[in-house]
Amino acid sequence: MKRALAKHLPPERYTILHDVTLPLEDGGTTQIDHIVFSPYGIFVIETKNMAGRIYGNQHQSMWTQRIGGQSFRFQNPLRQNYKHTKALAMLLNVAHEQFRSVIVFTDAAQLKTKMPSNVGKPAAMALYIKSFSERIIDTDEVKHIAQHLNHVRLERSAKTNRAHINYLEKTRN
Repeated sequence: MKRALAKHLPPERYTILHDVTLPLEDGGTTQIDHIVFSPYGIFVIETKNMAGRIYGNQHQSMWTQRIGGQSFRFQNPLRQNYKHTKALAMLLNVAHEQFRSVIVFTDAAQLKTKMPSNVGKPAAMALYIKSFSERIIDTDEVKHIAQHLNHVRLERSAKTNRAHINYLEKTRN
């Protein structure tokens, strides 16, 4: 997705952060694959590195991946990303309406059910982001928000990743 974002979104209008881990109020963390800051909204991108056939719709809590004759269920990524946008809105003190959720499946996935317009493959989702043209955030405010997030994000490190995985495992049990 990094390549698609860099190719389609000019840096003079879009600021992109990758692999952002943020602290949560409960002492845990949330990890966001990509965040695109622009006057047209703050796009929060969840990338699913999955192969095979993907089935699901926006109202189901679980989606299905079918690969090699086996089926696997996984959390609806739209719901997962909603939690990311809510956490960001609270942390940055920005109205939740200024956030836009984007779900990207790698090219190895085959989306077999009709998906919402914010769910797709890398190039299509970069163009989806670029399709927004109504300014909803002042340019200076966009820069301020991106800089603030860069200061509050946790350091990118193996230690941060381990702590995040431990938190996820703890919350699943």
